[in-house]
Amino acid sequence: MSIYSPKNRFLRLCTAGQSRQLDDDTIHSFGLDGSILMEVAGLKAADLIRQRTRANAHGLFVCGKGNNAGDAFVIARYLADQPGHTITIVLAAGDEGLSPDAERNLGLLRTLSEQNAGIQFTDAAEPELYNSVDYIVDGMIGTGLSSDVREPLLGCIKRVNSSPAQTFSLDIPTGLHCDDGQVLGDCIHADHTITFGTNKIGFYLESGPDMCGDIHLAELPFPKHLRSHSGILIRPELLNETPEPKSPHKAEHKYQKGAVHIIAGSEGMTGAAIMAARSAWKAGAGAVFLYAPHKLLPIYEQTLPEIIKVPVGTADSHSFNPDHSRSVLKKIEEKPGVVLAGPGIGRSEETLQFIQEVVSRLDQPLLLDADALSGWKALASLDKSSWTITPHIGELRNAVGLSFKTDADRLREVRELAETEGCTVLSKGYPAFLAEPGREFFCTGYDTRLFAKAGFGDVLAGTIAGKMTVSKQKTDSIITAMLDIYTIASHFPDPEPRDIYDR
Repeated sequence: MSIYSPKNRFLRLCTAGQSRQLDDDTIHSFGLDGSILMEVAGLKAADLIRQRTRANAHGLFVCGKGNNAGDAFVIARYLADQPGHTITIVLAAGDEGLSPDAERNLGLLRTLSEQNAGIQFTDAAEPELYNSVDYIVDGMIGTGLSSDVREPLLGCIKRVNSSPAQTFSLDIPTGLHCDDGQVLGDCIHADHTITFGTNKIGFYLESGPDMCGDIHLAELPFPKHLRSHSGILIRPELLNETPEPKSPHKAEHKYQKGAVHIIAGSEGMTGAAIMAARSAWKAGAGAVFLYAPHKLLPIYEQTLPEIIKVPVGTADSHSFNPDHSRSVLKKIEEKPGVVLAGPGIGRSEETLQFIQEVVSRLDQPLLLDADALSGWKALASLDKSSWTITPHIGELRNAVGLSFKTDADRLREVRELAETEGCTVLSKGYPAFLAEPGREFFCTGYDTRLFAKAGFGDVLAGTIAGKMTVSKQKTDSIITAMLDIYTIASHFPDPEPRDIYDR
């Protein structure tokens, strides 16, 4: 296993098509009967619901016609075994035209109800019933939804969402698009989503995080060789899949631990350079070089005693210009390492020309961030295979020139950018995406809106550069840096509402 195929299958993100193909191949190619898969799914979901409800609870199961309803019938059958537990089944779309497995399990449930007065059936539950039960199970529609929910299920969604009862959605909240996280007409606002066999991309895009509640993976007996996934979820558990960064040998002096060269800061924006330099140092870099216009040197001398300052230009220089590129490149060549360019560097024409001069002649790993991205279009013809760019939403649009309106659009555009330019792209935002040429993408599974606070981008860039120069592992360094910064950011106040595409 590797970071691209985590042992923890919760971290593997699948499309609706991949999930359905896995189910179909397991049944028809491998030969495991679909009823067995449904039975396992129902048993595991019942156990989870049982742990979160009281023994003598009253559960309302709102069911459609497909296999999502079949899963609900199996769960109801297991929970009805609990002494004092009562079940009401709402056949929201009637009992005609059910899928074969759903029809079979409904039959089993009806047979059981003849011996158990605790199971009732109705096709038109009154709103009062939704408000009087202890929990609700959403078994209306699964991952195949691609158009707006219609009546009578639309009315059921509204009644479920108006109820104070704890809600469990099976596989996916009814009304949520599995691949892009869009709400199709209306959507169940679940407290818990029990996803069967695979974790879904749409849970982490657009409205997914708000609609899914706590997500639980119920593992199913799918053969390993039939599994595939498109993305990997960035969560603290992913650190268990990444090896500890190790130096190739015991460092005899600081430069053997790796050097970071930071080209950052300008008059009025020295804070960005300071935060990036400190973060690279704290991340373990053996030496951090900060290249600074000469006039700004006194500020850095006072605030960064541990950092090696390299002044450029004359005593009056307060920003970078093309004449400085030769001396900067010469110093970098003396102590090879990772180069970070951009935090607070400014966007003047001269500064962008300086960046173009440096990166066009650079043969070291490059992290291009913040203001340096403003000159992206002028860098079109360069080989970017050793580059990592870290744009936020606005920079993706305004500097890089991408066009998107949704998370799914942005993910697609970022992946295409990585492919066409041959570079690694860390798209900051909520969620954040990490894309590499020819590889699965990474998506954050936690709230990254805190990263929008001033300074966090500079800290993240410095941390990535520091880890990268020590471990020489680009992807692992980016992921561990993101999780490190999340730990710091989580101590700050709650983020603002999710409106990143309206800014």
